[in-house]
Amino acid sequence: MVNFGVLWFGVYIALVIALLVCVLRASSKATHESRPVYAGLLIFGFYFALGSLNLPYPIIFPINALFFLLFFLVAFRKIAEGDRGTARSRKLELAESLSKSHR
Repeated sequence: MVNFGVLWFGVYIALVIALLVCVLRASSKATHESRPVYAGLLIFGFYFALGSLNLPYPIIFPINALFFLLFFLVAFRKIAEGDRGTARSRKLELAESLSKSHR
């Protein structure tokens, strides 16, 4: 007989480890300006992973939603290096490119 609780917990731990490795790889490729953000995510991730070991049912706690939201955004590259600019600076770049094209 297979205990599906143990199997599910193994899959859950593998997913958490894979997400931590993904953020670790992204932080190694990051520029100097974005490294503090990745460092904060890694500290939060290790705190989450080690803190979840003592919980009886680690899947049901609310901190999981925040962990998986942030780490899946990094894993699917929705948080990337080019996302640092503000909307105002992008409008300024667009206006400059339009003015150059009309000259």
